[in-house]
Amino acid sequence: ENEFNQLNDEKKKKYLKFEKWYLEKLKKLTKLVTERSSIPIFITQTTGYGHSFESLIVAKTIIQHCAKNNLICLNSAKELDLKYEDFYDESHLNIAGTRKLADFIYKKLPIF
Repeated sequence: ENEFNQLNDEKKKKYLKFEKWYLEKLKKLTKLVTERSSIPIFITQTTGYGHSFESLIVAKTIIQHCAKNNLICLNSAKELDLKYEDFYDESHLNIAGTRKLADFIYKKLPIF
């Protein structure tokens, strides 16, 4: 976040525009899920290289959307210690990473 604050105004506007666009997608997705009498569950994530500005904005936007709408949000970006070795490319988990995420979700989700 400190690096984001040091960006020039043009670059900040680019990321804030992306944040607004992403929030609209989250709202639509939430509406579609709830219209089907289902419960939306959102999960944040990082990349194989840690956080990029995009992944940080996505995570922040998801967390804020969940808080505002009283939705379940699992913050794996903050709470799950994924390493570079847990990814097979920049954003997709390999078998070991998938196991870590599955265990995290299992422990965090409330029993319905």
